[in-house]
Amino acid sequence: MYKEILSKRNDLAKIINADCKPKIAAVCHLLKCGESVDEKEIERLLDGLLDYGYDNEVVELFNQLCHTAEKKYPQLVKDYTRYFANQWTED
Repeated sequence: MYKEILSKRNDLAKIINADCKPKIAAVCHLLKCGESVDEKEIERLLDGLLDYGYDNEVVELFNQLCHTAEKKYPQLVKDYTRYFANQWTED
């Protein structure tokens, strides 16, 4: 049963990764080009990734978006990285 749960959890992370990867790539491209991206869009993407910090590919997407958005939205990125670390760092 435990293996089945882990398998489903990993399947969910793959779905999130597949869904968010092109969206994050597009947002990062816009930010790198100096284009405007609504802060709520970045929040929505980061929110979608927060529950999947156990998956390395999702963590990479999270870090990519944070790194790219940090210059324009420093407080937002700081808040999300702190929340992410608090949620996924072992004591």
